[in-house]
Amino acid sequence: MFRNQSTFVDENQENNNNLSQEKDYKIEDIIIHTMEKDIQEIENPSMKKTLYPEKSSPENPSLQLNEKQKSSPFLTPPEKSNLSDESRPKSKQDYAQINKIIQPKIDSNIKMSESSGSKKILLLLSFLIIIFVGIGTYYFITTRKSPENKIQSSPSLNIAQENPLEEKDTALTISAESPNYLVIDIASIDPVSLKKTLESKIQNIVTAKLKTPIEFTVVDKENNPISFSDFAKMADITLSAEILSSLEKKFSLFLFDDNGNFGVGLVLNTTDPLLANNQISQEETSLYKELASILPYSDFAIPTSPFESTQYKNHTIRYQNLISAQKLSIDYAFQGNKLIITTTKFTIESILDKANL
Repeated sequence: MFRNQSTFVDENQENNNNLSQEKDYKIEDIIIHTMEKDIQEIENPSMKKTLYPEKSSPENPSLQLNEKQKSSPFLTPPEKSNLSDESRPKSKQDYAQINKIIQPKIDSNIKMSESSGSKKILLLLSFLIIIFVGIGTYYFITTRKSPENKIQSSPSLNIAQENPLEEKDTALTISAESPNYLVIDIASIDPVSLKKTLESKIQNIVTAKLKTPIEFTVVDKENNPISFSDFAKMADITLSAEILSSLEKKFSLFLFDDNGNFGVGLVLNTTDPLLANNQISQEETSLYKELASILPYSDFAIPTSPFESTQYKNHTIRYQNLISAQKLSIDYAFQGNKLIITTTKFTIESILDKANL
């Protein structure tokens, strides 16, 4: 009996030795728990069940029982594993493939966020541009008006304010240094129309803000100079024939803005200054009638006081006040062969200064 037991023990020990010698484990079959598994499970919980399934003891093809072991009552034959290839742990190559799948998703999320940010910036810029364009359009519409609307909205009392363009043109066409042309129609001129023409020219001088006597040469429509004798007939200037006969054809007409008073002046060339002086002195009492057509004002009383003399620089001036020396008077003076006749005191003095007579 003891022999049999010893024999059984020896056989069992022999079988165990055979198992230890025949058993051959591979490193890949050993499951190692790493942090990578935890990270993968956090990022993708569904991988928890597929990435690292619980692994049963692998079936080792090299582990085979001999006939004695199979018949041993203490050993049971190994059962075949029911694990499929799909439930086995993935290799390192599979992990790399998973990372490739996950990484594009992360990149696409980043690109989507960047694209969303770019769209917001573009929308903001477009909104700002629309605001600036709207403000500029509103400013342009409210501030820019046509010149015609401005003129109509602010009616004026004088010609210069009613038409600023005419004021500029008048200042350019009227010269204070050289003679200007006064064109008259010989066929239709009369004292009334001539006075209106002179008043219009004086108004242009006021508009141009010229403060010196402005010289004009009287011409017809063909730009031919008109002699003083012809001008006197058209203007109804009734100087005596003796005075007219002592005057040359050439003459100048002066218009003057005398601080709001309108002055008219004539500069006549004489052929015989002494004869002309003697003759005009004899007609002094009637000069206000003979020159009435060129006097700027007609509302004055018939003068009763005689002419008087005054000195201005080296010139002797004879004068008679019809209203006042500044408003309306008849002044005349000789200098050389020239006879100067004006309608205010400052007009004759300014002409003498300008001509250096």
